[in-house]
Amino acid sequence: MNKLLFMHIVHRLSNEVCFFRQKKDVTGRLGLSPPQKCTAAIRVLAYGSALDAVDEYLRLGATT
Repeated sequence: MNKLLFMHIVHRLSNEVCFFRQKKDVTGRLGLSPPQKCTAAIRVLAYGSALDAVDEYLRLGATT
């Protein structure tokens, strides 16, 4: 995917859907960035894979 297109998708999603925004947890540490969340969502949709497979690739579970 073209980087400009991907960043456009990230920008739109983070502005319109609060899940894709970066938030702080209780300890004040920042959570996942919008590009990380969008990459995970696009991979699940594109490849029909389970989130666990994407989690191993992006290490999403390490932050929770």
